[in-house]
Amino acid sequence: MPYVERVTKAGNTIEIERYFTSRYKKKGISRGDKVKPTKEEQEKVNTRQAERKLRILINANYGYGDYHLVLDYIRRKGEPDRTPEQMRQDIDVFLRECRKEYRKAGLEFKYIHVMEIGKKGARHHHLVVNKIDTEILQRCWYKAYEGHNRVKVFPLDDSGNYAELASYLGL
Repeated sequence: MPYVERVTKAGNTIEIERYFTSRYKKKGISRGDKVKPTKEEQEKVNTRQAERKLRILINANYGYGDYHLVLDYIRRKGEPDRTPEQMRQDIDVFLRECRKEYRKAGLEFKYIHVMEIGKKGARHHHLVVNKIDTEILQRCWYKAYEGHNRVKVFPLDDSGNYAELASYLGL
């Protein structure tokens, strides 16, 4: 049975995928009947493909010394939670301020952003950014949201394989 091999090189990682097919390069094979996958099956396929794309993107563009950021909103008693629209405005201001700071430092600003509202209602942003002083990142987040806020910084390791991070961000 023939198989198809797909090789993807991203940064320090090389992914080799092999999958079998009985239809590859055979004469007289006509197209099969259309089988519509169930919604659950299609969701699994879409999630797996999105995670693969994110993994390749992170592996190709980020490395040792870059950061995984978590930008938090600290809840106050009696204060309503941020709406997704307000969160989007906050992150837009944060990204604009970061672009200014990176430009001043003579660096290119690269980022991947995922907004998350947890099961219990915790609201925060996940970002993967290239290296810069963490004090600058904190100042940018304070300009974006002047309430109680917090910046958690997790440096990326030197393995070059960030599959776990991509899986976590894919949520």
